[in-house]
Amino acid sequence: VSESETMANMLTLWTFTHLTTFPVNLPLATRQLIISNNRIVELPPLALNYLSDLVYLDCSNNSLTEISESTFGNLRKLAYLDLSFNTLSRIEDRTFGPLASLVMLRMTDNPGLSEIHPDAFAENAALQVLDPLPHGS
Repeated sequence: VSESETMANMLTLWTFTHLTTFPVNLPLATRQLIISNNRIVELPPLALNYLSDLVYLDCSNNSLTEISESTFGNLRKLAYLDLSFNTLSRIEDRTFGPLASLVMLRMTDNPGLSEIHPDAFAENAALQVLDPLPHGS
């Protein structure tokens, strides 16, 4: 397991560990969470909402199929979110609504992403970078 924590940034790193579920018992003060390159299929809202100090979340290269507004319900400080290289199929209304501080969102290479609600980003006034979506989205 390649887990390391630094007290300065409370970085929790879980990459290439063949996780299929979201890691449990993460430190509540975690500010950066990198769970890329695993096989995670779901981001459980209950587990994520305990991480209210999270600023950086990298979920790239997993097997995520869907996310909803409740997924990110308490992550008001989150500024960077990477959902690229997953299998997302749709983005619902207000999915990213709770993310008031979101500045950068990466969603490239989600080949099945066919539906994005017109109001999915309506409440993300701070959003500056939205990585290109798959062609045709």
